[in-house]
Amino acid sequence: MIARHQQQPVRTGAITSFPTLAALTPGFSRVASMLPIHDKKEFVERYNDTQPPNVLNLALRNFKDEDTCPRMSGMDKITELADANWEVLEKGGVRRV
Repeated sequence: MIARHQQQPVRTGAITSFPTLAALTPGFSRVASMLPIHDKKEFVERYNDTQPPNVLNLALRNFKDEDTCPRMSGMDKITELADANWEVLEKGGVRRV
């Protein structure tokens, strides 16, 4: 529970959707880079919290059978994509994709 006198950080997020995983791959870093730059040191000093405040929400619009993939395979690909773009996510203070 958060006390009323505690200052809360401004949380920012981005939400987008892509038609396929193939379209998500080049667009991922572009969307993540739209978040404001996160100053980790200042954030810790101001809020005494090390967890980044921002989120990135992605959706896939797979309506055709040839565009779909097994759930775990898709999750693995998104995890690989997030790992490959960790610098952009860290710069934007993203804690959750």
